[in-house]
Amino acid sequence: MTLLNVTRLVVVTILYVTFSHGAVKVTRSKFKAAVYGHAVILPADPKTVVSRDQAVSNMKKNIQVYRTQAKRAASQGADIIVFPEDGLYGFTFTRESIYPYLEHIPDPRAESWSPCHAPDRHPHTDILRALSCVAMETKLYLVANMGDKQPCDVTADPSCPPDGRFQYNTDVAFGPDGTLLARYHKFHLFYEAQFDTPEAEIVYFDTPFGRFGMMVCFDVLFSEPGVTMVVKNNISNIVFPTAWMDALPLLSAVGFHSSFARGLGVNFLSANIHLPDYRFHGSGVYTPHGMKVFYYGATNTTKPKLLLADVDVLEIPKYNISAVPDESLSTVPGTRVSAKGKHDSEDTMSNLQDEVDKRRSRDEVKTSRPKSHDEFRSLLFFDEFTFRSLDKPSGKLSVCQNEICCHLDYAMDENNFGRELFAFGAFDGLHTYEGQYYFQICALVKCADVSNKSSCGAVTSTTSTSFLTVRMSADLQTPYVYPQVVLSDPLGELQLAEAASWSFSGPSLHTGPSLHTGPSLQTGPSLHTDPSLHTGPSLQTGPSLQTGPSPHSGPSLHTGPSLHTDPSLHTGPSLQTGPSLHTDPSLHTGPSLQTGPSLQTGPSPHSGPSLHTGPSLHIGPSLHTGPSLHSGPHFNNTLLSAALFGRVYSRDNDSRRDLDLQPKVKKVDGGSTNNGVLMYPQQILGYLCSIVSLITRELWLLFA
Repeated sequence: MTLLNVTRLVVVTILYVTFSHGAVKVTRSKFKAAVYGHAVILPADPKTVVSRDQAVSNMKKNIQVYRTQAKRAASQGADIIVFPEDGLYGFTFTRESIYPYLEHIPDPRAESWSPCHAPDRHPHTDILRALSCVAMETKLYLVANMGDKQPCDVTADPSCPPDGRFQYNTDVAFGPDGTLLARYHKFHLFYEAQFDTPEAEIVYFDTPFGRFGMMVCFDVLFSEPGVTMVVKNNISNIVFPTAWMDALPLLSAVGFHSSFARGLGVNFLSANIHLPDYRFHGSGVYTPHGMKVFYYGATNTTKPKLLLADVDVLEIPKYNISAVPDESLSTVPGTRVSAKGKHDSEDTMSNLQDEVDKRRSRDEVKTSRPKSHDEFRSLLFFDEFTFRSLDKPSGKLSVCQNEICCHLDYAMDENNFGRELFAFGAFDGLHTYEGQYYFQICALVKCADVSNKSSCGAVTSTTSTSFLTVRMSADLQTPYVYPQVVLSDPLGELQLAEAASWSFSGPSLHTGPSLHTGPSLQTGPSLHTDPSLHTGPSLQTGPSLQTGPSPHSGPSLHTGPSLHTDPSLHTGPSLQTGPSLHTDPSLHTGPSLQTGPSLQTGPSPHSGPSLHTGPSLHIGPSLHTGPSLHSGPHFNNTLLSAALFGRVYSRDNDSRRDLDLQPKVKKVDGGSTNNGVLMYPQQILGYLCSIVSLITRELWLLFA
């Protein structure tokens, strides 16, 4: 066994932290969430060691902004507010220069403490006291990010740093009475040499409107703690302080965070620092049905913004995974909370790669994967994608790489076809830039240069091309797929597609209804797996399979066979000239004319989810049996990118190697609207990065 493989087998203890025994008592059906994208007031020089008084003085300037925004949120009926990572002091510290900003944060499991009520119990906790008092003054659940210091014995603990203390990037949560409810230490550090890596832990706190899990920024790309807390602990709400630098086209803050919420079926409260000059921006409140509210704010003229949204209470996640959780998620030995809330001890848990192998061996029909003559390679965030360009205003494309295949059926507005270049690509491999993790991705992206295919995958944030329909499906070997549809408005600000304008379908995630306010013409087969609400007339000339409820309030004409397996509610006249099979009861409140045979065995309203055998994102009519993305035909904005972002979680593949260095934070030139990490002439650096990527991959294969 190689040293690398031995390193991969290092055991990380997972501590499942509980603050109350048994299931959370939920007494509400809705709650109002608030997130604030704070423009942190930075110290003059983060690498210069200052006194404790100076550090506290600077942090209190930021807390005063927190207090103002918390009062605003409370006055608008908020129940909980989340502030960003690094929001009290900023970033790029050294281990020594961050020290005056740290406080000893006691373990809430060991004692119940309100710093506002009892400030003298723990000395030198000015910041904890201030945050506690803000929570108590506003009667809010409050989540903030700060630094924690914990003493250790160098002589007794081999992991203890030479200075005799652990320093942690930490989230804290306070109740409306000021009590410290939870303390979470960030597990996946990202260029944070000032902090230590803790043991992995699942941390949450309970409220009358649900249980909230905690994680920070880079954590979201790994199975621990986020995926574990959802699929193993049934935690359906996540608070997410972050300092996220945009990495277009697929890893913008608003794009990826909203896709995480939709893919795993959770409420996701994301608060990002707002420093667009450094490409830190993008906050939002996201749900299993799509975004509730978000703010991108990429230009340096944009201001911080308080976001509020009414959110449905989720008692369990509506996650979209096709495998049994215990068989599909790589974890390590430890104690876990089962779906029924019981504590079980396990010596071993299976690796996702085993599940991947099983899936491949179970496949009875292998997808044909011929290589097309028009394929080309180009880098997207340092990963070499296999692309095909969209050379016609409408059509169908398939592209494969390694073990995956991606399929696209699209139609553009012919009036502006050719002004911009779009490409559809696949990536199946190990991402090794700024961390290491395995991706399986299908992506439709706008290329930066209309005349240069090597720019496909480069950073761009503006587009003028409108798509009428986009239907994307994928043959992937992972059940963890995160869908996203990112648009661009006329000012070049990224937008998220309205939740009702597209659907993502899989075996277990049922997204929200699709609202069409004008007539809908459908001439091909259609499989709808989410609730669909039509307020105008609908014409369908091909067969339709619908397994979820769909209310129609306008007249409906069906000229082909129709299969409905869930209740169907029609409030306008309905004309059907082909056979209809209803397996559930059907309620029609308007006149109905049917000229073909009809077999009905149960109720038929169309307003709930439907059947797909893999994740599916829909932007128009579609029939898919694998993962797919489908958007509706009416967009208010132009499409920048759409993706099915698959993540293969595996201990053997995931690491945060080389991320203990100083962050490479570079200020963007004044007035620039660039939002990505990659700033390079694509034709030059792209080729160099391609060579480096290939060499890295070969070395990995050689020594793995």
